[in-house]
Amino acid sequence: MKIVATNVKNALGASGIRRKALSIIILFVLLASAATAAVPVSASLASSVASETSAPVVTSEGNYTMIETDTFTVMIQRNGTKPAFVWWANNDTSERYVLQYKGLIEYVQINGSAFQMSNMAERELLEILIDRANAYDLSRLGDAERGLSKAFMASSGLLASKISLQNNRANMSAVICQLEGVLDYYESLRVMVTDPGALQAIDRAIASTEAVIGLIQDDAALSEVADALSEAISDGRALISIGIQEPRIIIDKTVEEREALKEEFAHGFHQAILNFASCTWEMSEISNIVQGSDVIGLTFTMTLSEAPQKFGFAEGNVKLVVRIYSSPVEETFSLGGQSYSYSVGAGEIKMDFVVDGWDWNFEPKTISRLNTTYLTVSPALALWVDAAAVSTNYTDPEPLYGDLSGVNSTSARAATFSYGRQPQSISVSGDDDEATQLTFTPSLISSSIAGKPFMKALSARLKLSNESTIGGFFDFVPYAIVTNESGEGQLVNVTASYRSGGNHVRIYVCYPYFNGTLVHDPSIGVEGGGSGDGSGAKYLVALGAGAGGIASILVIPSMPTWGNAGSLAVAGGAVMLGVVAIILAVRRNPAAA
Repeated sequence: MKIVATNVKNALGASGIRRKALSIIILFVLLASAATAAVPVSASLASSVASETSAPVVTSEGNYTMIETDTFTVMIQRNGTKPAFVWWANNDTSERYVLQYKGLIEYVQINGSAFQMSNMAERELLEILIDRANAYDLSRLGDAERGLSKAFMASSGLLASKISLQNNRANMSAVICQLEGVLDYYESLRVMVTDPGALQAIDRAIASTEAVIGLIQDDAALSEVADALSEAISDGRALISIGIQEPRIIIDKTVEEREALKEEFAHGFHQAILNFASCTWEMSEISNIVQGSDVIGLTFTMTLSEAPQKFGFAEGNVKLVVRIYSSPVEETFSLGGQSYSYSVGAGEIKMDFVVDGWDWNFEPKTISRLNTTYLTVSPALALWVDAAAVSTNYTDPEPLYGDLSGVNSTSARAATFSYGRQPQSISVSGDDDEATQLTFTPSLISSSIAGKPFMKALSARLKLSNESTIGGFFDFVPYAIVTNESGEGQLVNVTASYRSGGNHVRIYVCYPYFNGTLVHDPSIGVEGGGSGDGSGAKYLVALGAGAGGIASILVIPSMPTWGNAGSLAVAGGAVMLGVVAIILAVRRNPAAA
């Protein structure tokens, strides 16, 4: 009995040691895993740094407001003739960057053309287009007249054949040759005609002439041939009647209507350019952007309050809604059941450019009368901005808000444009008379933020200087939102052209015709001034419909992480060493084995 009891006791002791060893191993693994999870990845570090950035500091002096972020400082003329921004990187003050909103230009896309200075929507352009359209249609009338001559020649050939048939000594081979000549006239006329009715008449005339030839070749009775020839002559005369009357009537009516347009718009046009330098802009008070009890940025609005004569429709309806965030955010909006997003870096100045109720010189229903088979005309609107990098010897900011052609620019040899992987060098050393289109293809990519799907829009970028590792930039998303009076919105493509100003670049951001409210979102900043690619974004900022501003702000939840590769290796090694040590300790205890 003692021996049995001792064996049971030893067995129980060995089992307890094994359980304790296993518990120690499990505890060690859990602790090591917890330690590994506490080691952040670089993205987590970026998010942590972003969340600790300070709110922008606002100071005012005279008519200027200065906003200083952790990354850069921007100076704004509060109430001026145009919105203009001067900014610089806090850690590289060798350059100042300037962006001026110069105006809005209504222009005309001719046959789908890009923005051209020569296509501004002035009354003179309307008259030129009317003259071109009329000239083309009159040239068509000339073709019709030449076609009529062919129809007359065909008719004369048929009549000559009839005369030949009335001669008992008719040479049927010669008659066939005459009729084949008639067919040649018809075929040459056919390639000149586009009117469906005229084409049908030509086909009937060809068929009836071919029928005559067929009867002759089949040795049909002369009377039968004569009857068929009479029918062919009748079809030829019907074709002449169409050629004389219908095209001339249609063209003359169109020409008359177009000529009336010249008088109709003699006094109704406004200038094609709404020059902001002739306007007054007012800046609102700066207010905080808050999420809960946290201030995450600031916002203000610049509004066109006074405009020249005939531009009264723009007063209060052209705005810049400005937002500056302390941390990277994803701004989002929804259209037609689809959610969209784009990234805004910390300290980047994001702007909603808003145009509401634009009064167009060229309305589509009016200029549709100009369209011909070779000419199509579509109205469009361009936002004109001037941008430059300048030296820091401008202690007085006033020149930077005036004509940039007189400043000492450093961007004349260094500006570049890029969209995705499509970089383009921009030479601004000359003074261009005409604009050049920037070539890029807008694209959307699928993304997910906090588990919700979005279509992400990438920004196009104009970098103002390559001589600095930082470099100021002007960004814009190649899409705009157009909302009609019923509140229905759609996404439209945005294009851009540029001109060299000799020492600065003139950018024309182009929008298609719209009826309602257009909202677009350019921005400025400095490269290296905070994530603009969505990584490390802390907030999801939902914008309202149209120009509704911020609708809601949500904190993007932090995702759990197991650390970076180095941390995992260290922690994993520690776990394995701990396990080996415990196993060795157990093996040294024979009772436990």
